[in-house]
Amino acid sequence: MLGQMQNSASYAVNSMGGAVREVEVGVENAQRAGRSIQEIKEGSGTVVGSVEEISEAVREQSAATTSISQRIEQIAQMTERNTTAVESTAEAVNRMSAMSQEIVEALKAYKV
Repeated sequence: MLGQMQNSASYAVNSMGGAVREVEVGVENAQRAGRSIQEIKEGSGTVVGSVEEISEAVREQSAATTSISQRIEQIAQMTERNTTAVESTAEAVNRMSAMSQEIVEALKAYKV
């Protein structure tokens, strides 16, 4: 009977040893999973930071594009005004040339 008790105790100890090893493996797996989750968290933080930088750059580009568009519109308006002024000046020059010609003709009558 003592032999049987020793065998049972030995079996129990062996079973407990196997259970302890399985628990140790489970703990290692849980620690690895924890490290992996931490790495994922850090990677996500990096991605969020990059997305925020890209978003800010897009906002800046949008503002710059709006500003450029407004300036191009101003240049177009100035060009239109300049064109109108040049046309008016050309008309005035033509009128002055015609008037000069009329004066020259009128002065021919007074030649001695």
